[in-house]
Amino acid sequence: MFGARLLDRFWVLAAIALPISGCTVMGPNFVPPEPAWKPTSFTGNIVPGKEEKSRATAEPVDPRWWTQLGDHLLTSLETRLVEGNFDLRIATSRLAQARAQLGVADAAGVPVLNASGSAVAARQSREGTNSLSRLALAPGSRFRDPYQLFQAGFDASWELDLWGRAARGVEAAEASVAEREEALHDTLVTASAELARDYVRLRGAQRKLQITRTNLDLARQSLNLTRQRAAGGLTTDLDVANAATLVASIDAQIPALEQTASELANAIALLLGAAPETTLVELAAPRAVPLVPPAVPSGLP
Repeated sequence: MFGARLLDRFWVLAAIALPISGCTVMGPNFVPPEPAWKPTSFTGNIVPGKEEKSRATAEPVDPRWWTQLGDHLLTSLETRLVEGNFDLRIATSRLAQARAQLGVADAAGVPVLNASGSAVAARQSREGTNSLSRLALAPGSRFRDPYQLFQAGFDASWELDLWGRAARGVEAAEASVAEREEALHDTLVTASAELARDYVRLRGAQRKLQITRTNLDLARQSLNLTRQRAAGGLTTDLDVANAATLVASIDAQIPALEQTASELANAIALLLGAAPETTLVELAAPRAVPLVPPAVPSGLP
């Protein structure tokens, strides 16, 4: 009788608490702040009558925007970037962690069920001196040896979210997941843009290195001609010295350009999460600098 009354009181309290838990939460609702800076345009002033190499359009940005540059090797590098970049791996792991925490927070509002069980099989030693061993050896004893012991248990618990603690926890976890998703997108955009930037700079450095080496050959040829003219009395030693200085000046530029190209190749390898030797061989052959397409969507990295 007492148990029935206690159970009735429990259901009455639950019926009162459920409406309260549905309309009462802790703290005010989150309101996103208004941005202090609202840009209206990123395009600058266009000078009338001046032709531009490219123009901004309102078209949506293609996620594979690097394909617009028309370089197959760059497209291959961007594809490998997603698999090997360490920053992207870290951002992906953090997103998975945030989603797992969301699952934990969401589980706070559902019943918790616990079940346990055990099974034991034992046999008493016939050489023993305890009472259980003597009972097993006694004539006519019903004690079975060996014996099995089975146990099972079950319980359930549920925390009523009267003040919205669990609901606010779920909201915070969902916001954390959204933040991690945007962080992953930001890392992907930044890494892909940096890879394309280093690639374009590398091709520019290689092209400049080619031009410098061509100028060096021409300067050496000019130096030989100047020396021949000086030997024939057609010019002075000053002209020879000036031609030799020009050769030395051009020759001194080559190591710096070679170092720049090597550093950019190593930077690309770092973005790909690969060893530098793998990209040095792949990027050693000079190629044309990728050209910017005529129409560039607004927001392109």
